[in-house]
Amino acid sequence: MPTLYIDLMSQPSRACYILCKKHGLPVDVQMIRLDKGEHKKPAYLQINPLGKVPFLVDGDLRLPESAAIMAYLCDKYSLPDNWHPGSSSSSSDQAAAHQQQQEQQRRAVYESAVHWQHLNIRAGCMRLVFHTVIGPRVFKVPAVPQVAADGLKVLQQALKDLESYWLGGGSRPFMTGQQVSTPDLLCVCDLEQLRMMVAEPSQPQLEQLLAPHPIVRQWMAAVRAAVGPALYDEAHGKLAAAVARLAAAAAAKPAARL
Repeated sequence: MPTLYIDLMSQPSRACYILCKKHGLPVDVQMIRLDKGEHKKPAYLQINPLGKVPFLVDGDLRLPESAAIMAYLCDKYSLPDNWHPGSSSSSSDQAAAHQQQQEQQRRAVYESAVHWQHLNIRAGCMRLVFHTVIGPRVFKVPAVPQVAADGLKVLQQALKDLESYWLGGGSRPFMTGQQVSTPDLLCVCDLEQLRMMVAEPSQPQLEQLLAPHPIVRQWMAAVRAAVGPALYDEAHGKLAAAVARLAAAAAAKPAARL
């Protein structure tokens, strides 16, 4: 049985967790507390020298990176190919060859969405949230305001591109077509992390960032519905609890004097 190491405060970990639980995959899920530094302790570094989550172990296979992990699990357990399109075998039959070409193009679109997500939605969200909230509060490292500002610019453009290109201005319910796929999960889990911005009320909040993009808001709701609201909320429960604590702490701060 594969073992999946995750922390549900980690955006890509949540995406992997949702995929596994959605399909009841026989995967042993092990929690690694990033806030406790468990990912940097010798016991975990022996398993994953990179010291990050998510990480999958399956026999001799050691696999980092969420997109690769989900693709492997989709192939291993023959999940419906809306999650991860499978490769087609070659054929000399003209009709089969045409179908093969369509499948190759469909897979190429999927791969494109995965790469775009990592370099745009994830890059923007991570820079903004880490250098505003997570770095100074969780890992006790100084925030770099310029990196957060750059992340915000990347994120704002990414939201525009997500709405206009990947969702076709509302003509497609999901990023790669008519059904939810792993790029949708990865994107949504990154965007949910923006809820941690409640710790800094003067900074852009998730609802403010989504306000110009109603199609993105609808898409997020569609992804939650597609995976099942109960599972989606369970996967984000640890994040929701952290957000509640951050909001309470922010509300308890004395108001700045004018």
